[in-house]
Amino acid sequence: MKSKQIIALVVAAVLFIVIGASNVLVQVEAEKQRVTSARETEDYFKSLLGVSDGEIDYDAELPYEDFIGVISVTGTIQNVEGSYLSGDLGYYHQETLSYIDALMESSTNQAILLYEETPGGTIIDSDELYLKLMEYKEQTGRPIYAYMHSYAYSGGYYIAMAADKIIANRNATTGSIGVIVSTYDMSGLYEKLGIKPIDITSGKNKAMFNGDETQTQEQIAMYQDIVDESFEQFLTIVKKGRGLTDAQIRPYADGSVFSAQRAKEIGLVDEIVDTYDDALDMVAKDIGEEDITFSPMPVERGNLFSQLFMKLSSLIPKSDNQVLQELTNLEDKGLMYYAEP
Repeated sequence: MKSKQIIALVVAAVLFIVIGASNVLVQVEAEKQRVTSARETEDYFKSLLGVSDGEIDYDAELPYEDFIGVISVTGTIQNVEGSYLSGDLGYYHQETLSYIDALMESSTNQAILLYEETPGGTIIDSDELYLKLMEYKEQTGRPIYAYMHSYAYSGGYYIAMAADKIIANRNATTGSIGVIVSTYDMSGLYEKLGIKPIDITSGKNKAMFNGDETQTQEQIAMYQDIVDESFEQFLTIVKKGRGLTDAQIRPYADGSVFSAQRAKEIGLVDEIVDTYDDALDMVAKDIGEEDITFSPMPVERGNLFSQLFMKLSSLIPKSDNQVLQELTNLEDKGLMYYAEP
């Protein structure tokens, strides 16, 4: 090979490396600018609204007349950081707990109605919501109703165990009693890419489930024990909430999902209705006040800004990392009372 050809190849290789590195740097910088710009814009609108930081504070104005507090549990039950301005959550855990506290203090509140459309959520947050609902019942002696709109799976069924009556839409599905924890074995992918992770740990199981190596049977067994323990807790809650024996519920507690009619036959729900309005009528008659007010939790503040931010975010190109995370859903969710809807 002539010297000119060698020089040309070397120059081409150098240019290839430089261009590739530049492209990566540009993407990283663009992502940083995108995040910074979004935060600065949100901070600006927060300043206009007189909000310093964190979530937008509000004073819930509860009705002066007798009312039933409607709590919407839509989306995944989880306690994650979110913003009312960005509109990135369907369920706000801490606000829901605070609202239940407010209902406990209210002299005009007569009951709670859970409106459910949820695949479930994390074990800890599902249990925390359940315990708060049970606290409401114990402190006030007032009833709780659960209405399952289109689906209420796993953690969604778990929280319904606090209800005195469970009402399901005739087209709803429910169940999925069980526990799941998911991870990925990406060791094969790492090997193909020539990536060799190095974990310096204090013990052989410290890096388990980090995805860069195949898990041993011993490590899988450890998590299986934890899953089994959480599953037994789930069964205990269901038996208490529905008044069922272990023999009655365990055959159906394998993660299976049931239609509203089948769920009623098994004893998982109490009533089936055609519409949400039918459910409201049923609850009102149970309370003994057919014209009673149903007051939803006030969560829709900054609606105009929320829509604006969602529109703006949809116009911003996603980074390769964001696309990969959305496609593979690699974030660690831990132990879940959860099922894909």
